Amino acid sequence: MVKVNELFNFQEIRPVIQVVKDDPKDLVSTFVVSDKMKKDIELIVQNLNDIQHRSIFIIGDYGTGKSHFLGFIVNIARDKSLIDYIRDEDLKKYLKENLEKDFIIVVYELNPIRQPFGLIFYRIMQTHLEKSYGIKINVPKTEEEFNSILDHKQYIIDNIIRPVKEKFPDRGIIVAFDELSDFLRQKHREDVNQDMQFIRILGELSEKEDIIFIFSMQESQKSN
Repeated sequence: MVKVNELFNFQEIRPVIQVVKDDPKDLVSTFVVSDKMKKDIELIVQNLNDIQHRSIFIIGDYGTGKSHFLGFIVNIARDKSLIDYIRDEDLKKYLKENLEKDFIIVVYELNPIRQPFGLIFYRIMQTHLEKSYGIKINVPKTEEEFNSILDHKQYIIDNIIRPVKEKFPDRGIIVAFDELSDFLRQKHREDVNQDMQFIRILGELSEKEDIIFIFSMQESQKSN
């Protein structure tokens, strides 16, 4: 008698993906790509290769694979050797031929805390750039310092983008935030509006500078 497990190889499907902690090779090799998703990935790659970009929102219900998609994108952008672990041969070939640039990557899973998103952004950039790339930057450390900045676009250019480009002139910058919806959902409306305004600033910055922002959300979150 032949047992079922002798006919098939089973791999446990994990309901929760942790982009920051999960093994990059596993995130890439277990990613299942539909035909529509291939086209989406091709558009994202074209966007990444440009000097100016459009920021990306990955939106879907719980369990639809938003975090897995986010992890797939940032990991192949960080390490092109991971493309070899993609199961879809057509997509593997496309990425090897078309993903041209190298990137500075910052990825963070947002927690449901009440601090302004902008202040969290600055702190995360400071920590990750110094720890992973040896780049020291000066950023606001308190809400008072954060609120005293009159032009966040210029501040980010001067204090984040410029130091990165001085050390890595040929690299683009990808900043990815997972679980944005949970972060915003527990906030008061006026605080959500402030956070969405800062996110809008980041999106506008992408269109003029070599930095791209990626957010995963459970549903569309609009400011009121």
